[in-house]
Amino acid sequence: MEDDDPPTTPCLNRSDEGDTGGRGMMIVASLATDWGFETCALTGKAVWSEFPTSPTAAS
Repeated sequence: MEDDDPPTTPCLNRSDEGDTGGRGMMIVASLATDWGFETCALTGKAVWSEFPTSPTAAS
């Protein structure tokens, strides 16, 4: 995912029950094995994530 807002750093926010947004990175972090972001010179930043592609032993 890319956006054009370089000053905003992706972070894990705790949302209140009535909040209508702000849960995206928490969902990604709970499902991904790793995630992060890179700044792009002219376009802002790109957020990346890695997900397992096969079942684990605990599944």
